[in-house]
Amino acid sequence: MHRRSMIAAASLLLALCGPSEGPESPPADLREGRPAWQVATWKFLASDDCVGAIEYLKRHPLPQQPMWYVLYSQADFLCWQNHMGDPFRKHGLEILDEGIKVLPYSPRLLKSKAEGYEVLGDASAAHYYFEAARRRAESNLSSDNRATHSEDEEVLNEILLSSKR
Repeated sequence: MHRRSMIAAASLLLALCGPSEGPESPPADLREGRPAWQVATWKFLASDDCVGAIEYLKRHPLPQQPMWYVLYSQADFLCWQNHMGDPFRKHGLEILDEGIKVLPYSPRLLKSKAEGYEVLGDASAAHYYFEAARRRAESNLSSDNRATHSEDEEVLNEILLSSKR
């Protein structure tokens, strides 16, 4: 179950990054279109270095960026899956809760929490948070706030694609 769930979590990275050219060479769209901190974190995760990713993110806090929380939680869950202890499982959820408090309109954080619960094997909680992410994104899109629309559209598309598997 854990390996299959890790593949689900990795699908977020693929959605963000495109097909991999190898751990040392992030995909072209990642290099060209993503901030340097995301590229650096991706390299750690792609090489299975969850501790390196966490240490990097701790040195580069970005509390107004949903992806900072998402990548931090993915690093935590990767450490947990690599049998490094339950504190990583616990923190993987806590960091997402922290992000949701700071950025309550982010469907990305809700979707990431759903993916975290998938990794943990809690299908009921995963379903709840996928639905919450979908509702948040739809609500944001129907509002006049254009600031979140690209994230909202991405999340809705990712949820739609994942439901077709």
